[in-house]
Amino acid sequence: MEQLKKLLQDVNLILQKEKVRKEESRKRGERFNVFEMLGVAHYEVTHSKIIAGFMNPQGSHGQGDLFLRLFLQTIENNDKIYLDTSNAKVYTEYGIGVDGRLDIFIENGSHGIIIENKVYAGDQPEQLKRYNDFAKEKYGEGNYMIYYLTLYGHEASGDSANGIAYKCISYYEHIINWLQLCIHECATMPLVRETLVQYLNHIKQLTNLDMDSLNKEELIELLAEKNNFETVAEVGAFITDANNVKKVYSLKFQGNIYSIKKDLEKNDDISFPKPEDYDDRAIFVVKIGKIHVYIGWTRDKFPKAQLFCQVEYDSVYRAKSERPKRDGAFNDLGLDSLLNEKNDWCRYKYFKYDWRKAFDCLKKIVEIIIQHK
Repeated sequence: MEQLKKLLQDVNLILQKEKVRKEESRKRGERFNVFEMLGVAHYEVTHSKIIAGFMNPQGSHGQGDLFLRLFLQTIENNDKIYLDTSNAKVYTEYGIGVDGRLDIFIENGSHGIIIENKVYAGDQPEQLKRYNDFAKEKYGEGNYMIYYLTLYGHEASGDSANGIAYKCISYYEHIINWLQLCIHECATMPLVRETLVQYLNHIKQLTNLDMDSLNKEELIELLAEKNNFETVAEVGAFITDANNVKKVYSLKFQGNIYSIKKDLEKNDDISFPKPEDYDDRAIFVVKIGKIHVYIGWTRDKFPKAQLFCQVEYDSVYRAKSERPKRDGAFNDLGLDSLLNEKNDWCRYKYFKYDWRKAFDCLKKIVEIIIQHK
């Protein structure tokens, strides 16, 4: 235990040094980022538009199909299908009737590429299956590819993609590598280059890759030291255990939980069921009549796991037929977000955020339910 305490102290020193570096960089204006100012982080539709805008051969960047070719090279698409980029078209939110909308759709008449973009939102029932049915009918087997884009490259849920061939790609690896290639090619075009640089920096912040290289090397060397290596391995095994992760999250956010309970416990219509009696990933549950609102953590390995806020009506029945209108956009969260097409409470709603937003989401949802119950 003493070895672990010393290791954590040494790690904290490096992290504090990195914090000082970032603050000094901010004062010099080096961390100014228009994408961060606009709150792009949580908006998958906006990310899709930015990425598609760079890919578009007819885009205002003036580089023709260069960025699209570099993207297909980065994700190794040419090993799957050949898509002639010289006459390709790039769409966002491409409607396919009752089966939904494609986040990013690239096609040239004979071949197609579908990119499902998931930054924080969860999968919809049979989502990739529906997209696969559309592509198979339009292009035929072997003439299309489906890519599942997430922050770290995790797989789609079985409910969304059961039996469907698709490839996982990530912001952490593929988007960052692609943007770096684009920046290299635009060295003499400052407006395009700096826009790419700002978006790259924004993605690095989203994926926790914006640490200074010297501090990163120092941290790696520290963790690799002989006396620390076994400690690191033990900690790694500890935090991959689901029960331990749940305890870590519960302790981390006990202040948030206490504050919300204190605000709500005066309302006689509200109770707080034990999380362990409700869901294996729940850390805090609020019950308002038949409606449960709870905070839980995703099944991604710690520390990539994110918190989510989930709303369920009438116990834990999940109506797959009730596809949510909108999941994840906190600023747009309102009564409409919680109602179905019949203007009744949705039986199941899912909002995934980083930990900063999850508890704000829960409070906002509880306020909406109390006002309109």
